Order: sequence, then structure tokens, then C-alpha cells
Amino acid sequence: MRWYPLILLAASGSLTPAHAESLPDWLKVDGFGTIGILYADDPIATVRTDGRNSSGAQNETRYDQDSVLGLQLTVRPEGPFNAGFQLISKKNSEATHRPRVQWAYLGWEPNSSVHMKVGRAVAPVFALSDVNDVHYSQITAQPPNSVYANNSVTYNDGLTGTWEHTFGSDKLTVEGYAGKTNIDTSRLFIDVPRQAGLSLSWNRDALTLRGGYSYARAVVGIPPGGTIDQFFKITRAAQGLGLCSNCEAFIDHQLKLNGTTNHVSSLGLTWDDGANVVQAEWAQRTSDSAILSGSAGWYVTLARRWGAFTPYLMFSAIKPVAEPINLKLTPPARPTASQTAILNALEGANASNFTGQFHRRQQALGLRWDLYRNLALKLQWDTYKIDNPLWGSATVVTFPQGPQSKFDGRVNTYSLNLDFLF
Repeated sequence: MRWYPLILLAASGSLTPAHAESLPDWLKVDGFGTIGILYADDPIATVRTDGRNSSGAQNETRYDQDSVLGLQLTVRPEGPFNAGFQLISKKNSEATHRPRVQWAYLGWEPNSSVHMKVGRAVAPVFALSDVNDVHYSQITAQPPNSVYANNSVTYNDGLTGTWEHTFGSDKLTVEGYAGKTNIDTSRLFIDVPRQAGLSLSWNRDALTLRGGYSYARAVVGIPPGGTIDQFFKITRAAQGLGLCSNCEAFIDHQLKLNGTTNHVSSLGLTWDDGANVVQAEWAQRTSDSAILSGSAGWYVTLARRWGAFTPYLMFSAIKPVAEPINLKLTPPARPTASQTAILNALEGANASNFTGQFHRRQQALGLRWDLYRNLALKLQWDTYKIDNPLWGSATVVTFPQGPQSKFDGRVNTYSLNLDFLF
């Protein structure tokens, strides 16, 4: 583990209540973090709780899946202007804990209803986007990846705005953003030069309903030597050797790298009356490139607060939503060993629909214990079921694909997380 989180923690250690009280009223410094432990019980499949993590757990205990540390600075002088800055350290796609800037904005609030931000701010894509890394503010150990994996965008470089209005006991909130971002996952580097989104939420007492839509135009980068890069080389070789009649057309039309467009629609419901909590979301992503294959997912979380203890259940699922691919293979009567290897790889692409038949179901049982003010301990058991254990590998649950796969389609994880605010 790198030293970056320790440096941030050392800095945050100086922010005791006495120090915080000595700050001027217009300046606020605070932070959040999670010390996370995760064990996965399968010797074949690897589980990641976040697709942007370079590594996952495979029949082992890891400390880098949910662990995160964040520090934020908010400046609110008298008048309509304000500013915010947030720094986060967590395991990334480059296998480091190098801090990244999550906020860096100038804000303008001409009245109590309008909030505008210019710079880097949270992209309000889903219900938990504002607290995606603040696990203390969530009931479960992690945001349900069956929904949140449909859009890995966390920040927007550009313009972000919120409008709120109260109608008696009802409250309407409209959030929007436009700008750019970039995403680094364990498999791809995605530059998004243009994105935009709009969401509406309505609240009355314990009930909140939410709907959202976002659009992104992306340029996809492929790590040299990776599985996708190798597939491109195999496909072009197959066309050149006369083993496939439409491989070049498939690359040009269904494996777009430049100017791919993605659309995400989402619906959400939250009921929280102080004792009982129901939280549900559904999201669907469509894409014009098989590289960023479309998908649809949902989750439902049920929780009950008894004093300091909150037991909960979570049910979720995700499935691919993509055009089927059909590579037309033309094998010779007596293929050589190298030709057979190429044909086998392309047959695997057809069987897996290239990005995987990743129909996945997930159930979680957990307990949150609020030990102390701003300190919570969570214990969570997750069970994953992959409907297609031969061709269902994906970023969250990864395993060797093909007829030789020995994965039985089931894996369990056990999480013990300590979440805190300071």
C-alpha cells in the first residue's frame, strides 16, 4: 500500500474539534473514510467491489476494496459565492492510492433555490452519487454495483446546477450538468469530452421519487497487450487469413473506439421514516459500441433501525443489453494449429457476445452498528450468482471463460468496514 492515505490521515489528525472551532465561520474543513476488509471464498473467480480498482479478491482477504480516505475544504464567505475542494485516496486502476481531485469548483447561490457550480463537481447521475465514496452516509457497505456499474462517471468538469422549490409539504429538485470527464477502469481508459445529464426528484415526508437521464460521448483507449487489444489483433488476422468474412466490418461498426455514444436512464425510490428504510433504483445504459456494452440493473434495499443497530437486506441483478454479434467464420478443411486457435477465439467471442453474457444476481445480508457519533461498523455477506459460468465474466466478477472453465457460477464475499467522518 502506498503512503498517500497515511499522509492524508496524518493531515486529518490535526483537525480535532478544538482546531475546527478555531477556524473562521466561513471556512469548513472535514473529511471521511473507510477502513475496509473483504474476503472472497472462490479459488477461480475474482471479485471487485469497484470496477476502477486494479485488483480484486480471489480466495483471499484484501484491504484495498472499500478502503478510502477523503478530505474536503468548503469556503462560504458572506454573499452569494462559495468554493469547494475535495481530495480522495483509494485504490485505482493503476494499482496506486494516488489522491485524485473530486471537487474543485466555484459556486454561486443568488438565492436559496438556485445553486450553480463551475469547475469540477459531483455528476448527479444516481441517488447516491453525492455520497458515492462516503460509505458512512450509506446503509450498505458499498453502493450496489448492479446499478452504479452502469455509469462509472463520478465527476463533471464544467457546469453543474441545482434548482429547488417547495410546494407546501412537497419539494421538487432539478439537477443538471454539462461538461467533460474521464474514467479509468481495470480494462479501459475512457475520455469523455462531452457529457450532460438531468435529474428530477420529488419529496414528501418520508418518500422521495427520482428520475434521471445522462448522455456521454466517449473516446476509448485500450491498454496495449490486454485482452481487448489481443482480440483486435486476432480479428484482423482472421480477416487477412480468410478465416472470417465480416471481421473488419464488425470492428468498424460494432467496436467503435472514437465517438461512441452512451445513454443512461434511471428511476429511483426511497422511503425513510426514521425507523424503516426502503431504497430502490433501476438503470439502463445503451451504447453504439460493443466495447462499452449496454446493460440494465436494479436493486432493492430493505432496512430497519433499532437504536444503534440497522440490519438490512439487499437484492439486485444486472444483465447485458446489447446487439448480438455474429462473426461469420470460414474455417478451412484442414486448419493448422494457429488457425484453430484463432477460430476458437472467435467462436468464444460469438458465444460470449464479446463483452460477456454477464447476467448476474446478487443478494446481501448486513448489519450496521453506529458505535459512536460519526463512527459506524458494518458487517455484510454477499452472494453472487452468475447465470452463465462459461461466458459470464465481467469487471465485478471475473473468471477464465470458455468450455474449459471450472467456475461453478457462485462466489461469496464477506465485508467488515469501519466508516467514519471527521
